[in-house]
Amino acid sequence: MINDVTDDFFSRSASESGKMSQNESDTSSDPSPTPVTTPWVRRFYGPGLAVLVVGIVIGTVAGGWWLQKTNIADDSATTRPVISVPISDQDYYFFVRLVEFNPTRPNGKPWDSVDGSAPDAKVTLYWTNNRIFNWASRSDQLINTWDLFRVDIKELITSGGQIDLSSAINAPLVRFSDNDPIRLEIRDDDPALSDLALNWEIRRSDLHEGKNLIIPPGTSGIRRLEIDLIPRQTPLSRLIELESQRN
Repeated sequence: MINDVTDDFFSRSASESGKMSQNESDTSSDPSPTPVTTPWVRRFYGPGLAVLVVGIVIGTVAGGWWLQKTNIADDSATTRPVISVPISDQDYYFFVRLVEFNPTRPNGKPWDSVDGSAPDAKVTLYWTNNRIFNWASRSDQLINTWDLFRVDIKELITSGGQIDLSSAINAPLVRFSDNDPIRLEIRDDDPALSDLALNWEIRRSDLHEGKNLIIPPGTSGIRRLEIDLIPRQTPLSRLIELESQRN
C-alpha cells in the first residue's frame, strides 16, 4: 500500500511539473500570473489546519482545567477552620491549661513579703454560684501548668477507652447560658494570707471552642491564661491529640 501511495505521489508531481512548465511559458505574455498551488499542499492544508485548531481548543480546555484544579487546591490549603463561640446549653469541659502571674501583686508589692517566694497558685471555678472545681495547687511558681488527663495517656490507649472520661479529665463540665454565670478565681494561697490575683466572670462571648489565650487587665495579678473549651462529645482520640499539641 505504501508503494501505491508513493507511485501516486510521484506521478502527480510529474504531471504538475509539466503544468508548471506550461504556466511558466504563459507568464511571459501574462503580466499577472496566477499563483500555483500543488495538489499535495491543497490536500493536506485543510486537514492540517483542522488538526491545529482542534489542538488549540484541547490545549485551552486542559489548561483551564489545570488552573481551576490548582486554584481549588490553593483555596483549600488557605482555608481556616471556623472558630465558634460556645453553643448555649451544650456541655463543655472547662480546662485551665496555664496560669502566669505577674512578678508582683496588683499593688506592686511582692507576693510573699516574708521570703520573697513566687505565688502558690490556687485556681477555682464557680458555676451558678457554686464552687465546682479546684485545680491542684502549685507552689512558688510564676508560670503554672496542668495536664488535661489525670491518668497516664498510655493507660488510656491500652484500655481501649474503657476508663470513665469524666473522672480521667482534669476539668469540670459547664454549660454557658445568660442566666448561669461562670466565674474563675485565682489566688496566691499562702498559709498566712490568700491574695486575690484574678476574679473573672466569664461570658459566653469571651471564649470560643478550642484553645483560648486570655490577657487579663493590667490591674490584675495575672499576665496570661490558657483555657481549653472542649465539647463533651469529643472522642478520646481527639482528646489525646489535643494533649499532644499542648505547645
